[in-house]
Amino acid sequence: MGTFDIGYLISDKPIKLYGSWDDGFTKQDIVNHPTVFQPDNASGGKSRKAMLQFTKEVDGTIIDGMVWEMGERNLYHEREGFVDSVEGGRIKYATESSNGKNSTVESPAISFASATAGGHVIIQNCVFSNCANFGIQAGVRSGSFKVINNVFVATKMAAIEIYGTCAGSNQQANMIACADVEIAYNTILFTWSRLKDFLDMGYGVRLMTKCTYNVHHNIIGASIMGGIDIAGFVRMILLRSITTSCLGTKAVICIIRLPVTPNCN
Repeated sequence: MGTFDIGYLISDKPIKLYGSWDDGFTKQDIVNHPTVFQPDNASGGKSRKAMLQFTKEVDGTIIDGMVWEMGERNLYHEREGFVDSVEGGRIKYATESSNGKNSTVESPAISFASATAGGHVIIQNCVFSNCANFGIQAGVRSGSFKVINNVFVATKMAAIEIYGTCAGSNQQANMIACADVEIAYNTILFTWSRLKDFLDMGYGVRLMTKCTYNVHHNIIGASIMGGIDIAGFVRMILLRSITTSCLGTKAVICIIRLPVTPNCN
């Protein structure tokens, strides 16, 4: 479902989106002819939703070669949080004054609601920029979820957060695994904290509960808190060939934050 000039899309069915093709649909090239989703600030006065939200069936969904640029709907501070050679200050909170403009929409670029059914999902070859509350946030009930060969730049909270939603225990001793998650060949740079004091959030990848995770061959740089946050008990994690660096001085652990000792290779 799409509504003209409303600033978001909702789907209750699986979709296949292939973007950034030339006029003859012979070559896909996101650099020279990108397909861009870019809601403006005015859209924030009409909705406060994720740019693309899935609500029911998702099996077979493919999102390939799209640019998700959320900067125009954000509101940036006039005085605080300036960085050399970067236009504008820090992203304002949704609750901060807007001086006649609409406040920042604190919703993901792409969201899979916790109530969505299971299935197989692929998000690949996309660019996510200036997302004020996750690039991709997904609840998965079953199947597989792959995030492959994407670029995430200047995301707040975390670039990627995926968690299991199926019935069953989320405790370490007898945890169920709802789905298999693969996060590979992505570049994730400049992930910002939720708070201006840098004391909460700001991770490249956030691994939650009730999934198996295979995270490999990613470049994760300049994260406020850490490159990878393992935020709860998980069934199995494979971490391989990951290059990370941290930006903030208050990082809990610069590369990987672990509440428990996982099964890592």
